[in-house]
Amino acid sequence: MKRDFGWLALLLALLLLAAALRFHRLDAQSLWYDEGITAAHSARSLPELVPLLQVNVHTPAYFLLLAGWTDVAGDSELALRLPSALFSLLSVAFAYSLGARLYGRLAGWAAAALVALNSFSIFYAQEARMYAMLAAIAGFSMCLFIQLLRGRGRRGRTVVAFGLVNALGIYTQIVFALVMLGQALTVGWWLLRARPPSSSPPTSQGEAKSPPARTVWQILVDYGLANCLAVLLFLPWLPHSLQQVFSRPNRAQVLPPDEVLQVIAGHFAFGSNYALDMGLAWLVFGCLLLAGALPLGASRGGWRWLLLLAWLGISVVAYVALELTTRYLRFLLPAQLAFALLLGRGLWILWPQRLSRLLAMLALAAALLTMLAGLDSFYQHSDFQRDDMRGLVRGIAAVLRPDDGVIFSAPGLVDLLNYYYRSDAPTYALPSSRDDDEATRSQVADIIQRHERLHVIFYGEREQDPRQVVEDTLNRQAYEISDRWVGDLRYLQYASPTDLREPVTADWQFGDEITLHDYALNATALAGGEHLLARLTWSARQSLATRYKVALQLLDGAGILVAQRDSQPVGGAAPTIGWQAGELIVDQHGLMVPPGLPAGEYRLILSLYAAADPFARLLVDDADHVVLSEITVSQARS
Repeated sequence: MKRDFGWLALLLALLLLAAALRFHRLDAQSLWYDEGITAAHSARSLPELVPLLQVNVHTPAYFLLLAGWTDVAGDSELALRLPSALFSLLSVAFAYSLGARLYGRLAGWAAAALVALNSFSIFYAQEARMYAMLAAIAGFSMCLFIQLLRGRGRRGRTVVAFGLVNALGIYTQIVFALVMLGQALTVGWWLLRARPPSSSPPTSQGEAKSPPARTVWQILVDYGLANCLAVLLFLPWLPHSLQQVFSRPNRAQVLPPDEVLQVIAGHFAFGSNYALDMGLAWLVFGCLLLAGALPLGASRGGWRWLLLLAWLGISVVAYVALELTTRYLRFLLPAQLAFALLLGRGLWILWPQRLSRLLAMLALAAALLTMLAGLDSFYQHSDFQRDDMRGLVRGIAAVLRPDDGVIFSAPGLVDLLNYYYRSDAPTYALPSSRDDDEATRSQVADIIQRHERLHVIFYGEREQDPRQVVEDTLNRQAYEISDRWVGDLRYLQYASPTDLREPVTADWQFGDEITLHDYALNATALAGGEHLLARLTWSARQSLATRYKVALQLLDGAGILVAQRDSQPVGGAAPTIGWQAGELIVDQHGLMVPPGLPAGEYRLILSLYAAADPFARLLVDDADHVVLSEITVSQARS
C-alpha cells in the first residue's frame, strides 16, 4: 500500500510539473499563420465550417471540438491554446499508463517524465492546432489496444471503445493511420507465430509465466471488428481526405536523410531546442535507447518490444520516405511517446543488476536534468518564438494613415490578420488566382493607384505566388521604402507613384561597368515622416557577374548618417547579374525621413556596392558615392 501511494505521489508530482511547463507563458506569444486559421474556423457555425473542412487537408474533429469549446471559453489566445495544453497533459498520463502496462511502474514513470520535460511536446501543447490532441489519442488507442490483446475488462466494451478511439484519431489527423499500421504489424506478427500475448506484465528477464488469456483467433476477431468500426465511421470523410492529400504539392526536404534522422532523434530525445543544449546528453539517451531497443525475451515477450518499434519505426520511415521538410515534424508527435517508452524499457532492462541499476539511475537523472535546464532557452530563445503577427499588426496600426492600404499573401493570412486587425484601412488578399498573372498585375496596379502608401505582408508567397507577380508589380510600379522580417513574415512598405521633379542628367560612371544616366526626385524639401522618392536610370556596358546593391543615405551637416535604404535594383526584380549590355534599367527607390528628425539641411547621397561585401563600393570619380541633392527637412506635421 505504501509503495502504491509512493508511485501515485510521484505521478501526481510529475503531472503538476508537466502542467506548469505547458501553462507557463501559454498566451505570451502571438498566434501564427496556422493558428489564425484555427481561430477563424472556431468562430464559424457548423453549416459554415463543414464545407470549408471538406477542402482542407486536415480532418475535422479538432476544429469541431474547438468550435464548441470557444462558444464557452471565448477565443482569446489562452482559450484557443488551452485544449492543446490539456491534451498534452493527457499524453504524459498515457505514457505512464503504457509504460506501467508494458514494463512496470518504473518504466512508466520514466517514459512519462521524458514526455513531460520534452520541449517538442511542450511546443505543440502551446499551439492551437490538433497535434497535441493527436498524440493523446494515440496514447489512449495504444492503451485500449493492449487491453484488447490481454482480454482485460468487458470484451464488447473494449472492442467498441477501441474502434471509436481509432476513428476519432483518423478524424483528428490522417497520419493517425500510421499508429494503426503499427498495431496491425504487431497483430500480424502474432499470426505468424500463432502465439497470443500473455495477460500479465513481463519480468525484466522475459515474459511472465501466466497462461495466455485468449486465443490468437479471438484476438484477431476483436481487433478486426474494432478496426472495421473505425473504418466504417471514417468512410464518409475518406473521399475528401484522399482528394486533399494527393492534390498537395510535394514539399521536398532540403536535408539529406542522415541529417533528417539526427533532427528527428534530437526532437524525440530532448526537444525542439536539442541543437542548442544537447551536449553529452546524446550519450545518455543513446545508452538508454540502445538498451530499450534490444529484443530481450523476444521468444516470449517480444510483442511489447515489437509494438514500440513498429509504432516508432513506421512513423519515421514514412516521414523520411515522403521527404517532408522539418516543418512537418509535428506529424511525429505521437511517435515521441513510443521513443520515450523505449527509453523506459531500457531503464527496465538495466534495473535488475546493481551496477547497471546505478548507471541507469544516473543516466535517467542526467537526461531529465539536461532537459529541464534546456527549457530556459526554449522559452526565451528567438528560434522557438512564433511569428509575431500580433506585434506586427499593432505596429502597422500605429502608423496607418487615412489613404493607406494593406496587402497580404496567402489565404490563411486573412484569418490571422482579422484576429488582430482593428483598423479601417482596406485590406487585400493577393493573388486572388495563381494562374492568371495578368489579372493579378491589374489588381496590384489598381490598388497602387488607390493608396498613397501600402503595407505589405508576405508569408509563403513562393507557394501562393510562385512567379512573384505581386511583388514584381509593386517593385516596378511603386517605391519600396522599407523591408524587414518578423520571423517568417516579411513586412514591406511601398509609396505610390507621385509627380517627380525634372530628371537631372548625371552620366556618372560607377567603376568601369555601370552608368547612372539620370535621376529624378519627388522633392527637395520634406517634413519628418514623409517619403523621399528617387527614380534612377541605369545601364551596363557589358554583362555583369556581380550582384550590386543601391544605397540611398541621408546625412546631416556633420556627415552623420540619419537614414538609409539599401536594395537591389527594382527591389530585386532586376538584379545586376541579369542586365544586358546597353539595356536601360528604370529603378525606383524610397527613403523615409525619420519622423523625429530635427529640422535643417541634409544631403542625399547614392552609392553602389557588392551585395556580398558592403565595403566593396564602386568608385565614381575617385569617390565612393555621389551627392544627388541637398534636402531641407522641416518638423514633422502633427
